[in-house]
Amino acid sequence: MSEISAAYINRDRAVRIQHLVNFQADFEVLKTLLRIAGERKWILGKSKHADIIELTDAIGKQSTAWKNSLLKLNSRPDSE
Repeated sequence: MSEISAAYINRDRAVRIQHLVNFQADFEVLKTLLRIAGERKWILGKSKHADIIELTDAIGKQSTAWKNSLLKLNSRPDSE
């Protein structure tokens, strides 16, 4: 969560992108642990596990879209 905060607060695009990349790496570990927990039935109820998977997918898509928008801005030449 601190990586998201750092990406939001920081002004330097390259640093923001790096924080988002770091978040995505940590988030992949979390998603893997959640998948394992679901397979081992540590998360009770398939609907709860499905809800968690939907939320993680939405979070992953949002962080990827944010990173891609910053990369697109970074690749454009400055208009100044």
